[in-house]
Parts: sequence; structure tokens; C-alpha cells
Amino acid sequence: MRLRKAASKCDFTNWSAEKMIKSLIISNMQDDTLHLKFLQKDRTLDQILDIARKKEDAVARSKVIDRDSRQVVNNVGAKRNQPLQQKEPTDQCNRCGHENHFPASECPAISRICNYCKKKGHCASKCFKKQKEAGIKRIEAEPQTDTGNDTNSDTDEYDTAKIELVNNLAMREKPSLMRVRTNDQEVLWQPDTGIQKDVWDEAHFRSFKEKTRGEVKLTPTNIKLFAYGGKTPLVVIGSFKAVLTAGDRTVDTEIYVTSEPSAYPLLSEQSAKQLQLIRYNEKFLVKRVSEPCKKVLTMTPKDS
Repeated sequence: MRLRKAASKCDFTNWSAEKMIKSLIISNMQDDTLHLKFLQKDRTLDQILDIARKKEDAVARSKVIDRDSRQVVNNVGAKRNQPLQQKEPTDQCNRCGHENHFPASECPAISRICNYCKKKGHCASKCFKKQKEAGIKRIEAEPQTDTGNDTNSDTDEYDTAKIELVNNLAMREKPSLMRVRTNDQEVLWQPDTGIQKDVWDEAHFRSFKEKTRGEVKLTPTNIKLFAYGGKTPLVVIGSFKAVLTAGDRTVDTEIYVTSEPSAYPLLSEQSAKQLQLIRYNEKFLVKRVSEPCKKVLTMTPKDS
């Protein structure tokens, strides 16, 4: 397997190659049913591959049996003076993407909720809104000034950096990591000045829960986290309160757990600054951006 060969050349530290490959396969899985199934219960890589192959074979056999049975019924009921029936169309279903599925009421996606637009009746791979927005070049919004409002409200939306597993497998340089005690447990964090919230993935949370013997529990949250430049919110499983300690500095924070895999827990710019893990040179800090500069920052390549 090519992923295993690539993973064998990488140093994952606390992450094994199998865990990384499992996360990559699950996060990119097109079958929504299997995607949810693998998130609900931890399985080995071989088990995941075996289940996926069996599902693929079963779907293929089902198509053949269904097509053959319809052909037999049509042949038995056909009258001699009727012309030969035309070959069944092979157009893809615009709800689920499968071929030769009839009638529409039997479509497996008719009762599903789209992971992209959250509407009922189709899969994300056939979402019209997703296809339409894919061709639109997005211009990032201009930075907004601080209004003094509480930025910890669960109804606010934030941008958070997205870590692509493919990039992690090909990563040549190790990221900068910080030892930060989290609820009296030592955790390796990766500072990320591009995010506004402290973020873990499911694997980080499970490992931490084992260390604390189940003392930490997730609570539901309505917060929306977005990948940089993305329009679809990341799947936020929940959050929990934590106390971060680095030296003599302590910070109370809320850690958000998502299904988006990342190599290490991501420490927000605000937490890193409060713990004095990062510091900016005041001499070079920009206090205000002029209007001409804003236009240049939001200009697309086509405009230049």
C-alpha cells in the first residue's frame, strides 16, 4: 500500500503510521454510512479496509442482481408485437451518484442529510450548492476592528487552521512544539497564530481521557469553526474546560474537539501569548491598515 510506504519514512512521535493512515482514509471516505460507522467505534486499519471492501463488493453485486432481475421480468411480460425494450439508461442519479437506480423513491440518499448544505435528499458528492460554489473564487473578508464584544460566545464563528494529512505525511521539517501542562497533564502543543481557539482532534482527546482516567468529559457546543478559506464548518464534537500552565503562567481556556485530524493539539495565538510562549516585537506591529493597503490585500490575481 502506497500510504504505508510513505508513512514508514515519517516520524510521527506519538502517532503511529497506522493511526495516521486510518484518519486519512476515514476523513476522505465518500460513503456517509461507513464514515459515521468508523467514527463511532475504534477499529484497526485492517478491519476498516476489510469492511470497506466488503461494502464495495456488496454494492456491486446488488447492482448486477437488481439489473438482471428487472431484465427477466421485462422479458417474461413482453408481448410479441411489442418492439424490443431499449437498453436502460446509465445516467448517474443526481441524488446519490449511482447508476441504473429506479425508481427515485428507492434512492438510498432520499432520507439522508447532506454534509455540505445540511438539506435532506442527497449526498454531499451530488450537492448542487457545493458544485455551484466550487466555481466561485472567494475573496477573503477585510479584518474587522475589535468591538469589545465577548469573543467566547458559542454563537460566534471563527476561522481555524486546517491540517491536511497528506501534508503531514510529506512533512520534512518538524513543527515547533511546546510542553504545556493541561489539567496537570503534560501535553505537546503546536502553536498556531492563525487560529483563535484551542483545538484538538478525537485521537488527542481519547488519549488525554485515558491519562486522566475519564475525568474529563465533553459538553455540546454550538460554536462554528471554519478551515481557512472554507465555507463548510468543521464537525465540532464538543468542548471541555482546561487549565493551561507554562512555567509560572496559567490560563483558563475552552478546548474544542473536532473530527478534523491534526498531528498535534493546536494552541491558539491568544493562549500562546497569555502563556508568554510567543511574543511580538512592538516596534514592527501594525496598529492600523490604510484603505489602499486593504484593497491590495483583497485583490485577486485577475485584478492585478
